[in-house]
This record gives sequence, structure tokens and C-alpha cells, in this order.
Amino acid sequence: MLSQIPPSLKKLAADNFFLIGLALYLTGCAAQGGPGGGPEDKTGPELLATNPPHGAVNVSLRPHLELLLSEPIEPRSAEGNLTVTPRLKTKPRVKVNRRKISIELAEQLEPSCTYLFNFGRQLQDYQGNNTAQEIKLAFATGDSLDDGIISGTIYDLPPNTKAYVCLFRKGAAWQDSLLKAEPDFIATADARGNYQFTNLPSGSYRALAVTNPRLRSLSEEDYLALPAFDELFLPNRTSQLANVNFRLTHLPLQPFRLLTANIISSFIELNFSHAVAEDSLWLASINFPSAAAKLVSTWRPEQNPKQIYLLVNGLQNNQEYQIQVENIWAVNGTKLIEPQVAKVIWKAVIDTVAPQISATTPPNNSKDQSRTTILRIDFNEPIDTLGLARTIFFFENDTVSCALSLQWLDGNSLLLRPQQNLRPATNYTLKLLLSAWHDWAGNAFRDSLRTIKFTTIDENKFGSVSGRVRLKQPELWQNVFVEANLVGEGNFREIARLDSLGNYRLEQLLPGKYLFSIWHDRNGNNQYDYGKLVPYQPAEAYQAYPTQINVRSRWETAEVDWDF
Repeated sequence: MLSQIPPSLKKLAADNFFLIGLALYLTGCAAQGGPGGGPEDKTGPELLATNPPHGAVNVSLRPHLELLLSEPIEPRSAEGNLTVTPRLKTKPRVKVNRRKISIELAEQLEPSCTYLFNFGRQLQDYQGNNTAQEIKLAFATGDSLDDGIISGTIYDLPPNTKAYVCLFRKGAAWQDSLLKAEPDFIATADARGNYQFTNLPSGSYRALAVTNPRLRSLSEEDYLALPAFDELFLPNRTSQLANVNFRLTHLPLQPFRLLTANIISSFIELNFSHAVAEDSLWLASINFPSAAAKLVSTWRPEQNPKQIYLLVNGLQNNQEYQIQVENIWAVNGTKLIEPQVAKVIWKAVIDTVAPQISATTPPNNSKDQSRTTILRIDFNEPIDTLGLARTIFFFENDTVSCALSLQWLDGNSLLLRPQQNLRPATNYTLKLLLSAWHDWAGNAFRDSLRTIKFTTIDENKFGSVSGRVRLKQPELWQNVFVEANLVGEGNFREIARLDSLGNYRLEQLLPGKYLFSIWHDRNGNNQYDYGKLVPYQPAEAYQAYPTQINVRSRWETAEVDWDF
């Protein structure tokens, strides 16, 4: 197309970038649909020029704003997708005429202020292709432009899902909840999760990554994440902050609380706002004030972790009871607001249903189990535990008896810990003589025997990876973990802690390709913490790396170094 532009117009265009875009616009194809033939269009529109030019200063307080794209724009993709910072009192009007987007302002701009008009990556052509880069226009009504930058990556982004980062500027103080505030800036991440804010003024910020930018309509089904910073600070208008990263998850939006109590068969069902930490039930305080009731067993059903079930003796039919619950924790580490009370009218039901085993870990006939495997048996209801130890047998290669220690995780989950590490490449068999087992109502199991077989991993298959992590804060080495995840193999992973020199070594890796990540265990609980929205608590620092490391059997891959 450039060859069609007269030489005189080319000379003018060399002095004014906007005229280049104008020339392309005037000489381009006038049709709005896709071409009649040729290869399929899979490329999104590109920004050619803006008026005023991007980065301009001393712009009029009532500017005429236009953006010129490389191909016709589907009008609906532009409508409603413009964000303006600082926010205007009245929403601008967006008009699309083929390749040109006009923005009509309903109010005068403020003097000596940097403005950013941003469509993100939402603009599409008529074939549905989105822009590869953010389409934005920044300019200043004063004699200088704010040019602060915050950038980073959003990790664990679900496939075919768009993600955004909302940035909140600090006023006199932080609001109690980010979800009640309007973001001052919004950036759209690309398909790899990378994002960048530009033209930021100096000051303090908080950030939130989301898959739904309409914060007031967020639900706990939406993915969101907090950064590893209480606040982000740009000391001057040209400051830059990189590696402000996020790890998406489902964060609770409301405080942890008891919601309702119901009668389910012969049990009491308690419903909570968040998933309950299973191992907190042993410490829980569950009482029936002013009642001669005895709590026999408590457990969390695997199919709904937001519930716990109670088996209670001494309740009278058709009588209302108060249930007071304290000292229970959610899986995200939030303690139940105390005290919590629910009411229920007891309806006596005779339990005649036989108990069942609902799940086992490891599953029957599984392979490549760890030598430190802890066996777990889950039941669909609580089991009378008296005398069960004499009915559980664990064998190596079907003949050699192995000792186990028993621990009830809750009322229906039994942990069986081998007292010595298992042997590699060995067959193991767990036998449960269910004929002696029954639930608290006396109902026996339908089957008299349950057998679970599995094979431990052959350590001759193992490869290893070693290297060094170059820490920006070397004093944090004691709580920095390196994690290797086997690509395409479910949840197989290995974790290593750094030594004082920043070195790590992962020795028990199955052959295959691995992706690496590194995180700082700030609170020392040996697991990654995503932070909290209320009260605001930042996540732990996390970074994942796109390079795949190949691991071979009986081979060490050395000098795999990372920056963190």
C-alpha cells in the first residue's frame, strides 16, 4: 500500500506519524468484511496512529481523540471496553468508522494531568481476531508525562481465559476491601499471562489479578490473586517495578462462618461459607448448650468440603437444639468467627444403611508410589473404631508382614503409616477384614474383605536435577523452595529447600520433562499461601519458569540455575 502513496505525502508522513496512518486509511480497502479469497485472516488489528500522538504533552483540555487501526474494527468490541484513567465523571462516547475509532469527551480534562485511554486487547476485526497488544493512548495536558511502569506475570491461568490486573492508588488510607473500590488502572494480560501498566504517576498502589474485571460481581467461582507485596511504591514518575507476579486461585470473598444446620438421615449437617480444614476437626469445640447431648463423631464428607457431619447421641425427637461451634479453621488458614451458633429441630431416623469405603489412597493396583506413602481409607460415615487394629494387615510381596500405625484423621478417614520407609520396586498389599467392622448404629459392611494392592517406584528410574538460585534477597534462603512438576503426568512433583549458598538438589525425579517454579515460604508452614482479601494480606512470592528441563534415568542434570 505504501507504494500507492504520492511522494509528497510520504515526505509529510515522515514528519508526522499520524499522517502515515491517515494515508494507509485513505488508500485501504473500503470493504468491512473479510476478503473474498486468499488465506484465512488469523491476525488481529494493529494500531497505526493516534491523535494526539501517543506520549504527547501540552494537549488541549478538550482534545479530539482518534485511533487508526490496520483493518476494520467490529464496533461492538470497542463499545464498553474503554477504560480511562484518571476516571472521568461522564463516560466518553466511542464511535467506530471502519478502521477509525473516535472518542468523544463529555467534559473538559484537568490541567497538568497524564491521561490513559485503554481498550486493552478487546478490539476485534470482523473475523473475531483480537489485538495482540494493548490498544492505548497516553498523553499529558501539562508539560511532562507520567511514565511509571509496573509489570509482571499471572501464573496458573486456565486455558482460553482472559485475565486482568486491577491497580488501586492509595488515597489518605487504604479501603477495608479492594472489592468495594473502583480500580484506578486496569491492564489486560496476554495469553501467557504477561501484563504491563505504563504512564503511572508516583505513589503507593495495591493490585489484584482477576478473570472477571467487574469486581462488584465477583463470585468464588472466579479466579483471582494477590501479589507478594503489601503495597507497590513508585517513588517518582519514571520508576519501574518488574516481576510483580500473581498466582491465580479461588480466594474466599467473605469471612469464614457457619451458615446453616440440617438433618441428613441420622446425622446433623453443618454448612460453612468456606472449605473446612479436615485436620482442624480434632481441635474443634462443638457443643449443645443446656442439652444432655453427647457428640460421638465428627467428619468432613469428601464430596463437599464446606460441610461437616455430626453423629450425636441423646437428642430428643422434635426438639429444637442450639449448636455452638468454635475453633474450626478453613483450608485457607482463616479461623471461624467466634462464636457461631445454628439451630436445628431433631428428627430421629433409624440408620439401617450399610457403611462403605468411598475411597482409598493409593488406589487399588496403582504403580510408582512413593517409598514414604501414607495409606488412607475414607468411609461414607463414621466407623466404630474399637478393636480394628487386629483386622488390618499389610504385606510386602504378599508374605512379609509390615507394621502400621493407625490414626483417625476425622470420624470417617483412617490414616495408616508404615513404620519404616517402603522398599523400592516392591509389591504391597493391604487387607481389611471388614467382617469385624460396623458403623455406630451396628450396621455391618456388605463385603467381608477389602484388598488394596500397589507397587512402589523403581529408584533405578530416577534422575536428578541440581543447580543454584540467585536470590535478590540472599537472607531469605532458609524459606525458599524449588518445585519441579512433571509435564503431563498428573500431580507428580518434587520439592527441595535451598541451602545457605542458594544451592538445591532434586534427586527422586521420574524421567520426563519438568517445569520449575520457586516460592518463598514466608510463614514457614511448608506450603504456598495465596494471601487474603479481608483483612488484606499479600501472597507469598512466586515465580514460574517456561523452560522445560529434561530428566533421564540414572542421570544428573546439573547447573540448572534460576533467578528469584
